Amino acid sequence: MKIFLCVPCIFILCGIVATAAFSAQVQSSATLTWRDNSNNEEGFGIEMLSPAAPDFTGIDTVGPNITQYKLTLSGDYGDMFCFRVFAFNAAADSFDSNIACKTLPEGPSLPALSAPSTPSGLHSTFVSTGSIGVAWEDVPDETQYFLERRLINPMAMDITEMGIVLAADQTSFTDQDLKRSHTYCYRIAAANNVGLSPFTESVCIETPPQDNS
Repeated sequence: MKIFLCVPCIFILCGIVATAAFSAQVQSSATLTWRDNSNNEEGFGIEMLSPAAPDFTGIDTVGPNITQYKLTLSGDYGDMFCFRVFAFNAAADSFDSNIACKTLPEGPSLPALSAPSTPSGLHSTFVSTGSIGVAWEDVPDETQYFLERRLINPMAMDITEMGIVLAADQTSFTDQDLKRSHTYCYRIAAANNVGLSPFTESVCIETPPQDNS
């Protein structure tokens, strides 16, 4: 019978991850912490369930009033390790604590093999009188976006172009301090270490005229 001792509560804190070059193995430090709910334990037993084991097995014991245990985990990418703790004395063991688990990190992403696809859904809207918002759908495998702006001056009939480099996963941009009664056209491409995607079709929007009232 498991009597006399209160059930401890276990928590897990993750540590620094280290991967070995040219290996599928990954190591990660972990710190188990728990709440000592007893005043008559002689120690705590620590059990672990590893990916290759059918059930929990004891890995160590610590003395009374200790509420922390550090260890290093080693396994394949994505392996999960689970832990539980129980208190014990000469009379009996407590019930097991709750289970806390840690998953080793997934494998590193492989570099892109081709240029990213062209972003879709490019559109523009007025944010304010002198600002235009441009937005698009994110694409996979990009490391940055290249937004091109053309300013069409209806009076001089000239076209001014400007390129804007944006970060990966960014899906919007606000163009500010714009001129009145001018047409601004935008198109965008995605880029990575392989190359640049084709540009989208341009979307154009005209800023409001000068308020003379």
